[in-house]
Amino acid sequence: MMICDAVTQFLAAKNLSARSRSDYSWYLHRFTNYVGPIPLEDALSLACATNWTTHLKQSGAHAARNGVAYLKSFASWCSVVYGTPRLEGLEYPKVPVPSRAALTDDEVRQVFNAFETMPTRDWLRTRAYIALLLSTGLRRNEARQLFLSDLVAAPPHVRVRAETTKGRRGRVSRLSGAAVALIRDYIVQRPPYKGEP
Repeated sequence: MMICDAVTQFLAAKNLSARSRSDYSWYLHRFTNYVGPIPLEDALSLACATNWTTHLKQSGAHAARNGVAYLKSFASWCSVVYGTPRLEGLEYPKVPVPSRAALTDDEVRQVFNAFETMPTRDWLRTRAYIALLLSTGLRRNEARQLFLSDLVAAPPHVRVRAETTKGRRGRVSRLSGAAVALIRDYIVQRPPYKGEP
């Protein structure tokens, strides 16, 4: 059995969505083009699959990881149907996780300066909101759902209610003095909100 014939049979035999069929087809045809017209047993050798993974890394870590996933799934199917190796020793390439860097003091100043052209009420609200996020590390949705009663003056902190958090667990987060001052300025200037406790 040649590799290209096995790929054709695999795509015909599997009940895949149109998107999955397209993705499998794309990666498996790239693999068959890479290895050439060789027998299935030779194509699914660990050395051949590892060389192809190295080749895919030139296109990027995500492409290599996806290619390995599709190839291992194909090899698993082939092991059941044709008795070929499963490529159990083939490792998934590591995909680098981008790190999130905190804003520098200069970047924070730039953010606050960007709002100075807004009307006064919007400017006060936006500065208070950004200061709250920077000071507490709250998610936007958590900050958006805060009530005035969630703000505690002494010591300054915010009670984050469990129903507003991603993990459904409440917590307390400390507020900086600068954030307290900006929030106080906004509360004094803003019109009262009817549904607030």
